This record gives sequence, C-alpha cells and structure tokens, in this order.
Amino acid sequence: MKAAYLKKSITDQVLFGQKIPSVFFRCFLLVIMLTFTFRSVGQKRPFVLDSVNKLAVKVMHQDPDSALALIRLNAEKAMQANWLAGVAHIRVFIVDTYSRKGAFQEAIEAIEENRELYLQWVDQVQGDDQQRIRMFYGESFHQMAQIYVQQGKYEAVPELCDTALGIYAELDFYPKTIKAREIRAKETKSFAYYFQGDLDQTLAIMLEGLVISKEIANPSNLAVAMTNIGTVYLEKGDYARALDYTFQAYEIREKEGLRGRIGSSLGKIGMIYYQQEEYQKALDYSLQARAIAEEVANKYDIAYYSINAADAYRKLDMPDSALSLYQLSLTLNEEMGNIDDQAFIMERLASLLIQDNEFQKALAYVNQGLRLIEGRDIFEEKLLLQASKIACLLELNQNRAALVAAQDLEQLVLETDNFGHQTDAYQAIHQAYKANNQHAQAYRALLLYNTASDSLKSEEKARELARVEYEYELKNERNRAEAVQKQQELVFQQTLEKERWIQLSAMGAFVLVLIIAVILFRSYRIKQADNQRLASQNIQINDLRAAEKQMAEETIALKERELSTITMLSHEKNTLLTQINTQIGDLSKKVNEEVVPDIKDIRKTIKTNLNEDSWSLFTYHFEKVHPKFFNTLKTRFESLTQHDLRLCAYVRVGMSNKEIASISNITADAVKKSLQRMKKKMALSVETDFRDFLMEV
Repeated sequence: MKAAYLKKSITDQVLFGQKIPSVFFRCFLLVIMLTFTFRSVGQKRPFVLDSVNKLAVKVMHQDPDSALALIRLNAEKAMQANWLAGVAHIRVFIVDTYSRKGAFQEAIEAIEENRELYLQWVDQVQGDDQQRIRMFYGESFHQMAQIYVQQGKYEAVPELCDTALGIYAELDFYPKTIKAREIRAKETKSFAYYFQGDLDQTLAIMLEGLVISKEIANPSNLAVAMTNIGTVYLEKGDYARALDYTFQAYEIREKEGLRGRIGSSLGKIGMIYYQQEEYQKALDYSLQARAIAEEVANKYDIAYYSINAADAYRKLDMPDSALSLYQLSLTLNEEMGNIDDQAFIMERLASLLIQDNEFQKALAYVNQGLRLIEGRDIFEEKLLLQASKIACLLELNQNRAALVAAQDLEQLVLETDNFGHQTDAYQAIHQAYKANNQHAQAYRALLLYNTASDSLKSEEKARELARVEYEYELKNERNRAEAVQKQQELVFQQTLEKERWIQLSAMGAFVLVLIIAVILFRSYRIKQADNQRLASQNIQINDLRAAEKQMAEETIALKERELSTITMLSHEKNTLLTQINTQIGDLSKKVNEEVVPDIKDIRKTIKTNLNEDSWSLFTYHFEKVHPKFFNTLKTRFESLTQHDLRLCAYVRVGMSNKEIASISNITADAVKKSLQRMKKKMALSVETDFRDFLMEV
C-alpha cells in the first residue's frame, strides 16, 4: 500500500497540483476572474493572460465547469482581437480542465483540434507570437502524454515526451520558459517508466530534469525535483540518498518560505523513516507535516498525513491514537470523495478492530470498503480487504462464506508481487480451507504461505541490511566528523602556539624593521635633498636650453626679415634705376647732340648696376640661414625648376604673394597659380598648407 501512496504522491505533486479547500474561496476567485475579464474588453489584448491563467488553474481543481466556461469566454475575446498566440495559450487549459474532470476522450479531441489550429496559425504571426504557438504545439504532445499516464497507457508516453522535447529544443524564445516545459516533459516521461517499475530509467531522467531545474534556479521546481528523486530512491531501498534529497528539498522550501510545501517534505521524511522501521521518527515528522497542513487549511494533506501518523502509532503499539487518526482521515476523505483512500483506511480500521476482537465491526468496515471499490481497478485495497474479510468470517463461524472469499482472494493474490500481501493472503486462504476441511487446498496454501513468508523475511533482511548499512555509514560519518573536529581542535592548539612564537618574532621583527625604517628614512631624506638639487639644476639647464632655442629662433627670424628686407630694397633699387634709365632715354631726344655721348655713358653705368646679380646675393645670405633648404627640395622633388626654387625661397622667408609678385614683376594671381602648380608637382594632399610645408623643410 505504501508503494501506491508513493505513486499518488508523485503525481499529485506535478500532474495535479494543490487542491483549493474552500468553496467560498473558489467562488471568490471566479468572481474576480469574470470581473477582470469584462473590465478589460476593448483592449487590443483583451486581458493579461498570465493573471487569468493563474486564477483559472486554481478554479480547475474543484470547479472545472466554471473554469471551462471562463476559458472559452476569454478564448473568444482573444480571437475577436486576432490575438492568435493568446488563443493558443488559453486552449491549453481546455485540455487541462477536461483532464481534471476525468473526461479523457474530450481532452484528447481538444488536443487534436488544438494541433490543427496551431499549424494553421503558426504562419500567420511573426516574432515571439510565432515562437509561442510553436511552443504550445509542443505542449500538446506533452498533454497527450499526461493523459496517457492517467489512463495507464505508459508505453506511448516516452515517444510523446521526446516529440515535445524536440520541438522545445528548436525554439529561441525565453530560455527559462522553455526549460520549465522541458522539466515537465521529462517528469512525465519519468512517471511512465516509474509506473512500469523501471526505477533506473526513471531516476536517470529525473536527474536530467534536476540539472535543468538548477539552471533556471526556480526553488519550487527544484524542491519538487529533489522530492521526486528521493521518492525513487526510497522505492529502490536506498534510504540514505532518499533522506538526503528529501532533506535538501525541505531546506529549500523552508528557506524560500514555501510553507504549504514544507509539510510535503516533512511527510516524505516521515515515510522514509517508516520504511526504515524507525517508527518514532516517522511519527514525529508525520505529525509535523499534519500540523502544517492544518495551519494552511489543506484538507487533503491533513487526511493524508493523518494516515501516515496512524500507521506509525499502530507500529508503536498505540492503537487508540491510531484509531482516532484513521477515523479522522476517513471523515475528511468522505467529504472530499476520495474513494481510494477511504477503502485503504477501512482496511486499516478493520485490522485494528480484529486485534481488539471486534470482528463484527471489522467486517462492517470490510464490506463497506469492498462496496466502494467494486468495479474499480484498485487492486491492493481489494486484496487486503478480502484477507481481512476471511479473518472476520472465520472468527464469526461463517466458514462457508470465508471459503468463497478465499477463492476470490486466490485470483487476486496471483497478480501481486508484494511478499507482505502474499503472506497475509495465503495465510487467510489456508485458514479458510482448513476450517472447511479442504486439507489439500489448505496444504497448498500453506506451502505458498511459507514461500511468501520466506521471501518476505529475505526482503526484510535486505531492508534491515540496508538500514544497518545506512546506520553504519551514518556512524562512520559521525566518527569522521568527530575526528575532523578533534583534528581541528589540535590544529587550533597548534595555531595558538604558533601565534605566540609569531607574536614574539613579530615584536623582534618590529624593532628590527623600525631601525631599518629609520635608516631608510634618513637615506630617503638625503636622497630626496640630492634629487631636489638635481631637479633644480635640471630646471636651470632646461631654462638655458629653452632660452638658447628661443634666441636661435629669434636670430633665424631676424635673418629671414633681413633677407626679405634686402630683397625688397634690391628690387626697389632696380626699379628706381630702370625708371631713371627710361627718363634719361627720353631726355636724350631733347638735348644737343654734344651731350648725347655723356648721356649714353650714364645709361651704360645704370645698365651695369641693373645687371648685378641680386638673386646671387639673396641666395648667398639665404643659405647661411637655411643651409640645406635647396638641397632637400632638389633631392625630394627633382622636377622643380630654378624659378620654382626661387619662389620656394621667397615663401620660406615669409614673403607674401604680393611681395613675391612685386620683386618678380608678375601679378599676385600668377604667383598663386605658380605655388599651386608646385604643390601638385610635389604631390601634396589638398589638406596640406603649402607655406606650412615649406616652413618645416
């Protein structure tokens, strides 16, 4: 029976979620949802989808019809707004609602309809909305897998989940959203293997999901993943790992303040201790879980943890406490309509009453339980109730009825591989045949009982060995912890001794360092004084160099001004002499022939002075100031003419275009054109200033 509860625990955690206990609260949520929807009509997106989804999911748990009506209403409004991604998301919840109602055929039809619509819509939208619809298309395969899990069609589940995972892998859209869906698909896939008994495959997939849960860092999902892994380890009999993962889940939930789910972790810890036959610890944790369930008013969990605590009370030989909690849980399950749990509790109550020789009352519970599960596939409860029925009938001397019940039980026991159930069943069958004097059948049942009993003892020994191994590992762990603590204490004492020597050494080192520091300080002061003196001398030297440089620059500038002045004076002299020569030439036509020879001599003298090489004089003085100027230009620019060099020299001494034009007897425009021509000869860029270029030669 515990295995059935473990399976129920896993599916309740992930597939179905938490139930809402209050009818008033459900109605309140529905009013909020309807108000929110109608107030939002007229917007481009007629509602905030996440808000409606969260409320709808809560209402689904106990009011699926209202949820379905609200979902269809919002789907219609989203369709009117042409919000295809929103409609796609809402239609996901149509399937969930049918699933929670148990209308699996309607859910499957809704999934198939959704797929057709998603394939039509996916090409009508772009960007994130297209990614969303593709994601919901993948979700449809996962939903089908969930329905198959609920129907027990486990073989088809892995392929459906892999299809969903393949679609998710192609999406480039909100990584955390996709990873969360990957986790759910892997969980559903693992449930299929779990319910088929393949615990190794289940565990491998769950551990993959745990890695993804750690990546998205969602505490709630991480705690669920660890709890499920702990459950699988419990099924495998690895109690140490089961406790480790479950305690980790508990610590996460406690740290994050997930109060409602802390009880789940405590209850699971209690279950693990129960399997280890540590019944007092099992009772303590189950009662803590029950107290939290009462605190958050979760009727389902109160009933569930009451059963666990009652089981522990029963093992601790406290039947009155066990009976009280069984009856409380039975009342709660009757209110919630949980038939499976009612039948299980009735079997437990019957067992307690049989121990107290209350056979008539026990039989009443047995018959009531069997009526509840008649026609339902609830195998374990039916087997245990039938065994208890045989015991009651024999004690009430209804041997013939006990024989009929034994024959029914023989068919049931063939379907179980639980050695404990086989032992109880074959013992009851043996007693029934024996009471009816059918010795051959009684002997055969006794042999089967002994076989099952031996197997059960072997299983118990294995469990005991696992428990001893766990205790041994725990003891070793404690011993290692104590050894580490002693080692740390020893290291601490050694550290104290070292610190004393270090303190003494530090004091001596301090004095030595102080002396060295004084010496170094004096050396530093002396060196600093030397550096200041050298720095002062360097400043003086630099000042002298700067002054010399300034004087050299001023001398060059002065000489350039002198060159310019000499050139202009030479030009003015030549101009004056030319004018005088012209005037004398005009005068010679008006004077006597006697003075003409004298006038010719004067003009010859003037002509001689005009022919003096003023350019040679300029070149002589220019090369004293700029000795490498002409050679540099000739070397770099071989195509320059003598006229070009003369213009470059005039520019270098700072003469303007107008001044150059004056001494060259050309216009200023001609000078400008000549300079531009030379710039092209030199292949200078447009941005280069020709005068600045010559100043740097």
